[in-house]
Amino acid sequence: MANYRMRSLDGREYGPIDLDGLIRWAREGRLIATMQVEKDGTGVWQAASSYPELATAFTSSSSGAAPAGTGAAGTPVATGGAPASSAPTSELSSGLRRLKGTPSANLSVGEVFGKAWSLMSWEFLGYTLVVSIVTFAAGFVAPAAVIVGGPMQVGLSICALRTLDGEPVELKNVFDGFKRFIEAFLSGLLFAVASALGILCCLVGVFVPLIRLPYWTFALIDRPQSKGIESLQDSWAITEGRMMDIFLLVLTSIGVALVGTLLCGVGIFPAIALIHLASAVAYRQLVPKGAARAFDTPA
Repeated sequence: MANYRMRSLDGREYGPIDLDGLIRWAREGRLIATMQVEKDGTGVWQAASSYPELATAFTSSSSGAAPAGTGAAGTPVATGGAPASSAPTSELSSGLRRLKGTPSANLSVGEVFGKAWSLMSWEFLGYTLVVSIVTFAAGFVAPAAVIVGGPMQVGLSICALRTLDGEPVELKNVFDGFKRFIEAFLSGLLFAVASALGILCCLVGVFVPLIRLPYWTFALIDRPQSKGIESLQDSWAITEGRMMDIFLLVLTSIGVALVGTLLCGVGIFPAIALIHLASAVAYRQLVPKGAARAFDTPA
């Protein structure tokens, strides 16, 4: 029987392991499609999804499993059977940063917004409308607008990411951001402060937080154990080296919002929906499904 070795996102190698064991890792979410795998000691490393014998394993992967390479007791086992220390939470941002070089991270405007447009539906427009109405209503009371803004943005991002990942979406998901109220509130507040400072310092400076911090809601969703500030750190990390690509996406989003506003005002709702779906597409290109959880090692 063939033996395999796996290289996790933090660069460590695990194995050897037989095919049945590797399929089990994939189904448990310990091995994700973009991780590199070597077969029979050939020295040739390929994405796990490129092996025909593993292709079907990822369709039933569990997103909540332990990180790649963990043993029965949750302790990673490196090549040769030697125990390896699990990655602490403080290393998660650096782990996500390594994903910036993945070949699949296609952030072209056509690719991102084309995929987003294909995901548009009346259901998602309805979720966007609910978020907009709640946020607008809260705007009549200044403190309420600050409190509600972050969680509602997270809720719409949850709907967008679940839509992209092919997972079921319900109206109640719009309010799921309140389940992580403190983290969502802090992240939303800090993002707003960073953008305001960018405007005060220099009008062009506002693009810095918009370019480096646009995916904080998705990072917060993808890492259940993260705190508010960590989602901003993760967004900053995964956008490193891709500023020009994201700058073009931000400009396109602004253009979409302006066109939506000019269409008798009501066009802003499908514009907001399209922008959120496009952000989900861009984030998932940078961070494949399951990659963030693979670093989120329980204490």
